Amino acid sequence: MKTVKYYYALFSKTVDTVEVKFPDLEGCLTFGKDWEEALENAHDALAGWLAHAEPQLVKEPAKHD
Repeated sequence: MKTVKYYYALFSKTVDTVEVKFPDLEGCLTFGKDWEEALENAHDALAGWLAHAEPQLVKEPAKHD
């Protein structure tokens, strides 16, 4: 059985971009020129980070209600 984990992302709008950070995953961040591109890039960044991270860097997702 496959375990599903959900990592939350923080989106912030600047003048020129939408920045995305994953607080539970050190160094996992990206951006886009608009919300749609930022979301698409966030999916790619998260997948790439998890696929290539050193096992000791992958923390359990924070609990949120």
